[in-house]
Amino acid sequence: MSNQMLRNMYKGKPPPLPPYFDDDGDNIDEEGEMHDRFSTLPAVHPSKLSRTPVYSASDRYAPLDWKDYFEDKRLLTVPGESESEADITFNVFETRGKPGAPLFVMHHGAGLCALSFALSAREIKKIVNMDASILSFDCRGHGETISGDEHNLSLDRLAKDLKNVIHAAYGEHTPDIILVGHSMGGAVISEAASRGMIPNLIGIAVLDIVEGVAIETLSHLNGWLERRPNMFRSLDKVVQWGVKSGTVRNVNSARVSCPPLVIPSKDSTLESPCYVWRTDLAASEQYWREWFTGLTQKFLSAKAGKLLILAGTDRLDTDMTIAQMQGKFQLIVFPNSGHAVQEDEPDRMARELMVASSGATDGIRDGIAMGQQSSGTSITGTTVITNGTGTGNASHIKKPSHLSIDSTTANSAFLHTLNSQLQIAANNQNKGQRRQNDSVSENDFPLSIGLDRAALIAANFDTDEFLSARRHLPLEELKSQLIAHMKELKTELIELINNDYADFINLSTNLNGVDRMMDDLQRPLDRMKDDAITVRSNLESVIESLEQKLQRRAEIREKKASLQLLLNISESVAKVEGLLQISSTSEASAELRGSSESISVAKRLERVAIEYNQMQYLVSKGAGLPFVTNIDWRLVRIKETMGENLSTVLRTCILPPRQSEESTLSMNDSLSQCLRTYALIDQTAEAEKVITDDLLAPFIKKTITRSALSDQSQAQPNNSTQFRQRPLVMMYNRVLSFIDTHCTAIIKVTQKELKGTNFDIPVNCIWGITTNTILQNIPHILTPGIPDDFHRNYMDTMDFVSKLEELCGSRRSLSRLRSQASYQAFMKRWQLPAYFQLRFRDISMSIEDAFQMNIDSSSRASSSEIHLPASIAVIHAIERCWSSDVFIYGIAYSFWKFTLQLMARYSIWIATNLSKDLDPPKEKSIPSRSSSPAPGSSGSSSRQQGRSTPAPGGGLRPTGPVGRSSLEETMLQQLSMIVSDVDHVVTLIQDIFERHIRPKLPPSIAEEPVLVESFEQNLQAIRQDIPAVQQRITDMITKHCVDTLANVKNITPRVGEGAPREASQFVPLILAPLSRYIAGSGSILKSESRQAWSMEVITATTIQYSTILEGRLTAIKNSEERTSKFHAAAAKSKGGLLPRGPVLPNIFSSVGSSEAGANMSADDKQRLQCVLDVRCYKSELVKFNIDPDAFQPFLDLQANVQPYEKLLDIIDKN
Repeated sequence: MSNQMLRNMYKGKPPPLPPYFDDDGDNIDEEGEMHDRFSTLPAVHPSKLSRTPVYSASDRYAPLDWKDYFEDKRLLTVPGESESEADITFNVFETRGKPGAPLFVMHHGAGLCALSFALSAREIKKIVNMDASILSFDCRGHGETISGDEHNLSLDRLAKDLKNVIHAAYGEHTPDIILVGHSMGGAVISEAASRGMIPNLIGIAVLDIVEGVAIETLSHLNGWLERRPNMFRSLDKVVQWGVKSGTVRNVNSARVSCPPLVIPSKDSTLESPCYVWRTDLAASEQYWREWFTGLTQKFLSAKAGKLLILAGTDRLDTDMTIAQMQGKFQLIVFPNSGHAVQEDEPDRMARELMVASSGATDGIRDGIAMGQQSSGTSITGTTVITNGTGTGNASHIKKPSHLSIDSTTANSAFLHTLNSQLQIAANNQNKGQRRQNDSVSENDFPLSIGLDRAALIAANFDTDEFLSARRHLPLEELKSQLIAHMKELKTELIELINNDYADFINLSTNLNGVDRMMDDLQRPLDRMKDDAITVRSNLESVIESLEQKLQRRAEIREKKASLQLLLNISESVAKVEGLLQISSTSEASAELRGSSESISVAKRLERVAIEYNQMQYLVSKGAGLPFVTNIDWRLVRIKETMGENLSTVLRTCILPPRQSEESTLSMNDSLSQCLRTYALIDQTAEAEKVITDDLLAPFIKKTITRSALSDQSQAQPNNSTQFRQRPLVMMYNRVLSFIDTHCTAIIKVTQKELKGTNFDIPVNCIWGITTNTILQNIPHILTPGIPDDFHRNYMDTMDFVSKLEELCGSRRSLSRLRSQASYQAFMKRWQLPAYFQLRFRDISMSIEDAFQMNIDSSSRASSSEIHLPASIAVIHAIERCWSSDVFIYGIAYSFWKFTLQLMARYSIWIATNLSKDLDPPKEKSIPSRSSSPAPGSSGSSSRQQGRSTPAPGGGLRPTGPVGRSSLEETMLQQLSMIVSDVDHVVTLIQDIFERHIRPKLPPSIAEEPVLVESFEQNLQAIRQDIPAVQQRITDMITKHCVDTLANVKNITPRVGEGAPREASQFVPLILAPLSRYIAGSGSILKSESRQAWSMEVITATTIQYSTILEGRLTAIKNSEERTSKFHAAAAKSKGGLLPRGPVLPNIFSSVGSSEAGANMSADDKQRLQCVLDVRCYKSELVKFNIDPDAFQPFLDLQANVQPYEKLLDIIDKN
C-alpha cells in the first residue's frame, strides 16, 4: 500500500479502542465505562506512560450498597433441631414478586456471600419485574449469618439449612422454586434436590462445578489459600485484590460482593485497624471431598429440570458427558467468564435463567411438550431446563434480535411468545414423526447428511471421513451438493463485496491528509520524549545520591547499635559478677555451708537468674564481636560459679539433716526457688544430674545387688508357715519407700509449681538409674532358664515398673517415659519368646505322653466325668496356659495361638482313633484285651442268655454271648468314652474361654469376630466325628437286636398242645442289648444322648420287626391256602366226600371255647402267637419311656396283627 493510501486511510475515524488493562491486567472497560474518544490514542501496554484513567483508585474500588440490587434485607432465625443445638440467624436478601410467582433461591460458594448474586438478581428483576421472586442468603460461617457451630459445613447440615431458610421465609405456602447454586452451593442444592427436601421444586441450576474436575483440583486449594493475603488495610483493598487476582472479573460485582468477605480484625497489637477473612476455609478442609463426591449422581437423580452452566470450556467428566448426550440436562458454556459466572456475566446469566425457568414452569406444570419432556438442547441461543428424562423435541426458534433488557414488558411478551412457539414446534414435530412412522420406517432409507460449513473449514477436516460418511450418496448427487454449496459461498461473497463496496471506492479519498496529520503528531511526541529522558536522568542521579546517603546512615546506625550492645553486655556481665561475688568465691562458698545461709543464697540466686538470662540474650546478639570473644573467660566463670552455687544449694535442700517442722517448710521453699532458678536459666538437665548422682544413685546401687537377693532368701526359714515375701519384691519395696520419702517433695514441686518446664524427675532421674542398676547388678532375673522363677521375676518387676509409671504426673510424661530408648531396651531384655518356648515344650510333652496312652487301659482308670487321659491332659494344658503362674500379658497372642493348636491336636487325635474303631476287621477273630463281661452284666447271665430257649411250637435261635463278641463290647466301651469325653471337653473349654481366656486378652481384640470364629471352628473340629461314632454305636446295637428277631421265623405250633397263651421267650430279649448298653457302657453318656440313641435303635429295630412279621404272616397265609386247595382237590377226587380226619376250624367259627382251643388250626395258633408277641413288645417299649400309641413304627407293627386280634377272644373265653 502506498504512502498516499495510508494518508487517506487515517483521515477517517479510527476504530474503537480495545479495553484498557492496567499493570495487573484488570479490565477497566466493564459496563461500558471506557468510551471511544477520537482524540485519545491507544496506549502502549508495556509502559502505559500516556494513559488517561477514567476512575481514580478510590472511586474505582469503592464498596457499593446492597440496596441497589435487592429490595429487602432481613434476619431469619431458625431454631435448633435439638435442645443442645443453638439457634442460627441467617442473613437474607430478598426481592419479592407478585403472589404465586416462581422463587429463585440462590446459594453461594465456599468463602463467598449472598451478594455474589447481586448483579444477577438486578438483571432478573429488569427482565421479569414482578413475575418472579428472588432470595439469596449467607450460609452458616459466611457473611453476616450468626450460628453456634460455624465450622460444621457438612453437606447434610448445609442442605438442612437450605430447607430451613425456605420454610422460615415462606412457611407452608411455598411457591414454585428454582434452586441456583454456585460451586459448593451447586453441591448443596443437588443434595437437597436428590433427597426431595425442597417442596414445589421445578428446576435446579448448577454454576461451574463438575464432580471429576472439582475433586482433582482439591489438592491445589491449600496452596491457593496460602498465597492469598491474610489481612487488608481497607475495604477498597479487598475489592482491588478480588479484581486483580481474577476471582471476580467484573469490578462492579466485586464492589458489592467482596466487602462482606472480611470482618474487622480483633488483634489489638496492630497499629492500625485492618480486615481479615470472615470464613476460615482451611478449617473446612475435612468437608471438601464430601461436597463433591457423588455430585454427578445426585444432580442427575434430581426430580426437576436441570441446567448446568460452565465457565471457559466444556469440562464434563465421562458420566456427565453421557448424560448430556442422552439429553438428561441442559449445558451452557460461558467462554469468556471466570469461575464466578454469576458475577462476571450477570446479564447473560439472568437471561439464561429466565428462559430456563420459563421452560421449566410451563413445561412441567402445563405439559406444553404433549407428554414429551424437553431435551434441553440449546437452539440458537434459547435455553430450556430439562426434566431429566432424556427425551424431548428440538426447537429451531430464533431469539428476537431486538430483545431489550431494559424493557420488562417486551421481555415478558417475548417469554410468552417463546413458550407458544415451543408448544407449536413440539406439536408439529410430533405430528411429523407420526406421519413419518405411518409412511415409512426411518431405517428403510439412509438419511441424507447435509453439508456443515463449520466442518468444511475446520482445521481437522478429513476428506476421507467426509466421503465415508456419505458413501450411500451417488457421485452425481454429492457433486450437486458441493456445487450448490459453492454457489452459496459465491453469493455471500458478492453480497459482502457489495455491502463494503462504497468503503473500498472511498478508501483512497479517506486517506488524503493522513501524512500531514502524522507529521503534526510526531513533532510534539519527539519533544515529549526528549523531556522525559531528561527528567528520568535527573531523577536517577538524585535517587542514586539519596541511596548513598541512606546506606551511610544505615552503617552508622548499625555501629551505634553495636556500641550500645557492647556497653549493655559489659554492664550486664559486671552486674552478674557483682551479684555472684565472683571476687570472693571462696568466702561465698564457705557461706553456703549452713542451712540458713543456703536458703538466703537460693533467694539471691533466683534474682541473679533474671540478670543471667538478660546477659545471655545480649551475648547471643553480640556473638562474633571481638569484645565478646575477649570476655569469654568471664562468661565461662560466671556459668561455672552459677552452676556450683545452684548445685550446692540443691544438695543442701535434698540432703538436709534432721530439722524441725518449720525448718523443713523453709527448706521446701528453698528447694522450690532453687529448681525454679534452674528452669529460668534453662539448666534443668544439670539439676536432674545432681538429683540422680547425689540422691538416688548411692542408695539404689547399694540396694539393688545380687547379694541382697541371696542374703534375703537364706535369712528366711524354709519351713516357715507365715507368708514369706519374695526377696526381689522386698528389694523393690525399699526402693519405692526411699523414693516416697526423699523424692516426693521434688516431684511435687516440678509437677505442680514448675509445670510446663523441662523437669521430669520420674523419667530423667528415677527410671534411668533404676533400670541401669537392675541390668548391671542382677541381670540373671531376666534369663528364662527356670520358667517358674522367670515368671515370678517378670511379674514382680512389672509391678515395680507400674509403680514407677504412677509417679508420672501426666499422660505426656508417661508417654515420654514409654518412648525412652532405655524403656524399650529394658522391656526387650526380658526374653519372653524364649520363656514361651520353654512353656510350650513342657506342656506339649505332657500332652503327647497322654496321647500315646492306650484307650483300653485307661477306660476304667477314672471315675470322673472325663475318662480318657488325653482329654484330661488337654483340659489341664489349656487351664495351665492361662493360669496366673504361667500366663504373661505381653505374649497373650502366643498363648492364644497355643490354645488353638492344643484344640486342633486333640481333634486330630480323636479322628485318628475313631478311624481305627469305625472300620473293624470283618469276619476275623481279634483277641480282646479284656475278657470281662460288659458293665452291668455277669458271666453267668451271659452264658444263660446265650443258651437256646424253646418257644411254643419251635426252638429259639442261639445268638451267642449277649449277641456280641468281646471285641465289639470293647469297641462300644471305647466309643462311648470318646463321645462322653468330647461332650465334656467342649463344655469345659467353653467355660475356660469365658472365665479365664477372654478377660486376659487385650481389649482391642477380645471382642473381635475373628477371635470367636476361630475358637468355634476348633470346637467344631473336635465335634465333627461324633455323628459318625453315634451312627456306629447305634448300628452295632441295632444289629444285635435285629439278630434276635430271627426267632420270629421259627414260630411253629407244638403237636398236641392247645392255643398259646404267653408271648415267646425271645421277645423280652429283643431290646436286651440296648438295655445292657445303657446300664453299662452308655451310662457315662449324657441323658439327652442316651434318650436320642435309644430312640434311634428302637425305631430301626421296630421297623425291622414289622418287616419280618409281615413276611411271616404272609407265609402262613400262603401255606393255609395251599392246604385248602389240597383238601378240596382230594374231596373232589373221592366223590365230594369229606376226609375222615377232623375239620380245621375257621377263626371266625362259633364253636365252644374248650373245643376251639383244642381244635384251633396250626396256622391260627401261629397268628395268635404273633399277636401275643406284639403285645409283649409293646410292654417292652414302655420301659424305655416310649408311648406305643404315639410311636408310628409300632403302630405299623401292630397293624400287621390287628386282623387276628379276635383270636384272643378264644383264649379269654377259656
